[in-house]
Amino acid sequence: TDNDHVMQIMELLLKAIAGAHPVEFRYYDLTVSKKKEYRRNSQIYHLNPYAVMSFEGRYYCVLWSEKHRSFANYRIDKMESAKVLEDTFDPLPFDPASWRRTSFHAYRGKAQTVVIRFDLSMANIVFDEFGDDIIISQTDSTSFTASIRTSVTPTLISWLLMFTGRLTVLKPAELISELLATAQTLEKTYNN
Repeated sequence: TDNDHVMQIMELLLKAIAGAHPVEFRYYDLTVSKKKEYRRNSQIYHLNPYAVMSFEGRYYCVLWSEKHRSFANYRIDKMESAKVLEDTFDPLPFDPASWRRTSFHAYRGKAQTVVIRFDLSMANIVFDEFGDDIIISQTDSTSFTASIRTSVTPTLISWLLMFTGRLTVLKPAELISELLATAQTLEKTYNN
């Protein structure tokens, strides 16, 4: 990404957050030919900023949509033509730590309690990923169980698959079903 662009937008967002000012911007994705494709037919987004967060070298802004009555993460490097509006908004209660726990790798989903049995060698990885305020109990001499409050998103599934053989999801049943469906799709794809 263009670091100057990201830093300018981040500075703008932080000022907007400090003054409880809404922001507007256009938001885009990149096509296969590396061209910008603006979401919502290039319409301007009008949202209320609450926090700037980073994950794996990317910066995100948590914004509230009055229209959808919800918070969402937006990548700062994909914002364009951003500006702070003069009016102000009354901030809603917002807990960044809670938001991070229910946004796995910046993808937001419904918060659920996920119970996983991990190989003991995974302890440091689990603490790095989910923090040290999760419920953990050693199961036996080779494994431990963790109860993690997080969202079940495609990125969580990818993270779990990355450690295949070193963990077993115990709950919820829907997550186990999604993992099995992913495994079947992979088998079908690579057996053809």
